[in-house]
Amino acid sequence: SSGINAEYGEKANHETDADHKIKQMKQKANDEAVQCLVEHTQKISAENKLLRKELLTLIRRSQALTEHKLELQNQRKGLVREHQITKDLRKLRKVHVDEIQK
Repeated sequence: SSGINAEYGEKANHETDADHKIKQMKQKANDEAVQCLVEHTQKISAENKLLRKELLTLIRRSQALTEHKLELQNQRKGLVREHQITKDLRKLRKVHVDEIQK
């Protein structure tokens, strides 16, 4: 009976050791997973910060180009008007010169 109890106690000790090792392994795996998530989150946060900065730069560039485009369109309208006025003046002069020559 004493041998059985000793054997049972030894078996219980092995099970307790195994349970303890499993618990330690689970804790270690959990700690590593948490650390991995923290690092991944920090990396994504840093990437997002860079992307946000790049996006703001592109938005400002786009706004500047849009403003420049509007300036050029207005300049073109003015030049087209000037050109038309010049053409009209040439026609008027030609008509006036033709009338004088008659």
